[in-house]
Amino acid sequence: MRASAMVLALVLAACGRPDESGEPVADAAAAGASLPEAGATLALSAVGADGCAARWNGEAVTRAQLLDRAGAAIERAIAAAGGVQNISAETIPVVRVEAPAGMGFACVDAMLAAVRRAGFPRVILAPAGENEAELAAFPLTEVGAPPPTIVVRIAAARMTWNEEAVDLARLTERARAIGGLDVAPAAPGELEIRPAREASFGSVHAAIRAVRLGNVQPTLRPPSVAPRP
Repeated sequence: MRASAMVLALVLAACGRPDESGEPVADAAAAGASLPEAGATLALSAVGADGCAARWNGEAVTRAQLLDRAGAAIERAIAAAGGVQNISAETIPVVRVEAPAGMGFACVDAMLAAVRRAGFPRVILAPAGENEAELAAFPLTEVGAPPPTIVVRIAAARMTWNEEAVDLARLTERARAIGGLDVAPAAPGELEIRPAREASFGSVHAAIRAVRLGNVQPTLRPPSVAPRP
């Protein structure tokens, strides 16, 4: 990781979790309407030898090139802000990640790893070609944050809430029980979504949307990030 990105990660950890507005999230689409403007777009497609290709702002990139491009974007943001000390969770750029709904999360995870290593603390998820709301998610849990109270695991054909099988409707119902509708949302980081490599991008997006309908802002932990003990 570039030194500036490492410093940035520590600064953001000290500042608190991003998107901690305290405002209720009554609907995922409404939440998507207030998303920050994307500083870059990462478009994924199931092409190439390994069925996993990426374009950064329209230009084809390898994983190594993606890390360089993302790192350069972070450094430009730091320079534009006048130094890492002036960067906050609200001013750091956000990457818009587009992928086919049926794409396996293994490809998404591999590309998110480069974005994460560069120092981006959050992304916008957008199923390509689908009439679905764009959603903000958080690839990283902040340094030193406590383990989540609730873990939602997503496999190829099964989803669980703390090991109990749930569907999307039940997921929203469970989230609403802790998030409510007329009060401030549950604390970010209380619920963590952990997709398996074989889960689809669309199923992860749908789970995030279902949780947000329950007035809870989940954290997204990709398969390549080891869970906290």
